[in-house]
Amino acid sequence: MVITVDTFFTSKIRSLWRIHQSSPANFDWGSCESILKIMTGVKVQSGSSWFDVNTLLIPVHLADLKHWVLVKLELTSWTIEVYDSLQH
Repeated sequence: MVITVDTFFTSKIRSLWRIHQSSPANFDWGSCESILKIMTGVKVQSGSSWFDVNTLLIPVHLADLKHWVLVKLELTSWTIEVYDSLQH
């Protein structure tokens, strides 16, 4: 079973990561609640809990490069693949 998330998901992850990097000891894990709701299927973005699927597809916008890539997470084998149309 495969699910996907929208581009707002990656924006939220990046934002939380920047906050965490600036002050790891003071990071408010409660700010991750919206991400956890998506992962557990509570917030209807993907429609399923990540625990019920094998593959997660994440579109990622690389703003500096003005380019998109697709990240494929194989949740059962713990592998990550990046599909980039500009790479040979």
